[in-house]
Amino acid sequence: VAANRLTAFSRLNAATKEAVRLREWIDKNSGLFVARVLGPVALEVVGASTKLHKTIVEAHVGHWLWTSFVCETKKDYDTLHAAQRDQKLTMPGVHLVAEARPVSRPASDQVMRAHLRPAGVEGYVDDLIQGTPPPVLEMLERQAQIGQAMYGDAARLEANAAVVERHVP
Repeated sequence: VAANRLTAFSRLNAATKEAVRLREWIDKNSGLFVARVLGPVALEVVGASTKLHKTIVEAHVGHWLWTSFVCETKKDYDTLHAAQRDQKLTMPGVHLVAEARPVSRPASDQVMRAHLRPAGVEGYVDDLIQGTPPPVLEMLERQAQIGQAMYGDAARLEANAAVVERHVP
């Protein structure tokens, strides 16, 4: 797992230098935190099974989210913001996720099976991510709507656009 995390982290762009500094600070000062501080998000999102699925997830999630962090308590959120200020770190985001909310799908399972799958929709982006910590998934749902975004076969979707438009609000 550590090797996979290192490989994923090495692929991030130059903006990750700040994320590395902050992650190192978090690790050295772990006693200041009540709960886990997750991130950078790129290190936490795992489980996309194929290169295509990884590409879909990476393309859907805004690049600024990949270097962000997720806190599970308000105290940790405040501590991390103070560290950013004190360390003079500029980060794209620190997110507070204290509880998960139910995902609201744009189509029912019945509509998905009967109409959308035959039209080329293969599923939702969040279905492609397995083994990622729930607070990170929740943040990605709130910020990138991964539980509402559909993916599928482009040619079939284009050919069946009217079907999809009729069944997805």
